[in-house]
Amino acid sequence: MNVDGRRPRTPSGKRKDIKAYRFNISVIVMGRIKSVAVKNLGDELIASHGKKFTTDFDKNKKVLDEFKKIKSKRTRNMLVGYITTQMQKIKEES
Repeated sequence: MNVDGRRPRTPSGKRKDIKAYRFNISVIVMGRIKSVAVKNLGDELIASHGKKFTTDFDKNKKVLDEFKKIKSKRTRNMLVGYITTQMQKIKEES
């Protein structure tokens, strides 16, 4: 809604419902929600290089840079955060 309480208008002047806007889940992250791609890649990296990852976020960032060059800082941090959380769960189970 706009400041005056009306719905936003498209360039052609027609009103557009808020529901019509689409969001990419991999960009908007709220709480612990991660995109499927981050989870799949994280699980693959843990399966192949699991012994090199630790429960420390900063160390995992450096380890990840050895294997994958990820351009987006936000995506890299999401991936490292997921890997760190998974490693903490593995440590608690054992």
